[in-house]
Amino acid sequence: KALEFELQDIDHIYPNILEKIKPEGNEAAIRALTYAWESEKQHRQIIQMIKSATETDILFGMVAGTMEGKSSKSFICMVCGSTVMEKPLEICPICKNPISNYKEGP
Repeated sequence: KALEFELQDIDHIYPNILEKIKPEGNEAAIRALTYAWESEKQHRQIIQMIKSATETDILFGMVAGTMEGKSSKSFICMVCGSTVMEKPLEICPICKNPISNYKEGP
């Protein structure tokens, strides 16, 4: 259910909210919401992979077993919230700021 809600946010909630706030003309709010939405879109593939892996208990067990004991790095842009598994080479794909704004996540 949580994965479905995440996909619902990406596909419907963010675009609907953006359409509602655009007429107000608050550029900072529009930019912040756009950054959040773009960051969420980066996770679509991971969400869909987890979703398909959890459709059967056997497959979920295999995925969980594979993930146990493995740590993965993530990198977060401190400007827009872009969260990726590999640091971009030159600029943030969302806000176009230098990669020096990325910090390693927990």
